[in-house]
Amino acid sequence: MRRPVRPSGMPFATVKGKSARNQDCVPERVTTGVAMVEFWVGVLFCTGVGYVIAGIGASGYSLFAEQSLSFDAAETSSPGILPHVLLILLTGPMLMVRQIVAAAANGDVNPVRLLTSTLVATTWSFCTGLAILNLGVALTG
Repeated sequence: MRRPVRPSGMPFATVKGKSARNQDCVPERVTTGVAMVEFWVGVLFCTGVGYVIAGIGASGYSLFAEQSLSFDAAETSSPGILPHVLLILLTGPMLMVRQIVAAAANGDVNPVRLLTSTLVATTWSFCTGLAILNLGVALTG
């Protein structure tokens, strides 16, 4: 029996005991687990890119401004609010991790808050990395 082929040319996977006709839209690589590995590698890569961008941005600001970057925008002048918010959008994960690690070193934080803050920073970093990579792909064509 010939295996059905999708319009893209990739054959459908078959499961033992079921006919190929019941196997609609299941690519062969999904059944081998390759797609999940590719997915998680992509997630880790995006998260890493987000943390790297956050670290470079926070370190660059500290280097050139000679002060540490913080979430507090009260000291920022009116024309400087927009650049400050954009900088915080990029460097937020690094600021969160820096603050939570300092609090954990002092013993001022419980494990639930530490885990929650780390998960929020990691999710934020993933979103930042995904946006930066999409921007890079869009600019390179």
